[in-house]
Amino acid sequence: WVVTPALEQLGVPAGVRDVVGRRLSRLPEQTNAVLACGSVVGLQFDVAVVQEAGQFAEEELLRALEEAMAVRLIVELPGPVPRYAFSHALVRATLYHELSAARRVSVHRRVAQAIQSLFRGHLEDHREHEHEENDVPRPHRLAQRVAHPISPARHGFMVVPRNRMMEVAP
Repeated sequence: WVVTPALEQLGVPAGVRDVVGRRLSRLPEQTNAVLACGSVVGLQFDVAVVQEAGQFAEEELLRALEEAMAVRLIVELPGPVPRYAFSHALVRATLYHELSAARRVSVHRRVAQAIQSLFRGHLEDHREHEHEENDVPRPHRLAQRVAHPISPARHGFMVVPRNRMMEVAP
């Protein structure tokens, strides 16, 4: 294993930002809003978390996800819980960094509230939404903290904190 810095620390090259930006600019505004919210959740995101955090109507959310899949910005993950993943970490990073700092704080707060609401009693693995990327305390803290790890089998996913991203060395 080779530990690598998080993509957020490396930044997205300008050429990649331009290519991804052009692909995003062809999509409806609502699709970009859904993807931006998903980018705050992480490389993989649960539909229920994005829906609640972004306050999207179910039909507009599903339409946006289908549009993003059609242009291969996201892929649907197998499993009993509707989940998606960005097709590449650079797509997610571009969306995330297009948000202003104030908007990121706001969306992280709403994501934390959605996770608290949806996964009450299984919050240990979702703490990354309590802090900004530079580890300054967030304006909103999760009210409950429990020692139970989230069950991937029960919820169909596991969150990997940004600061623990690793890749396999060839």
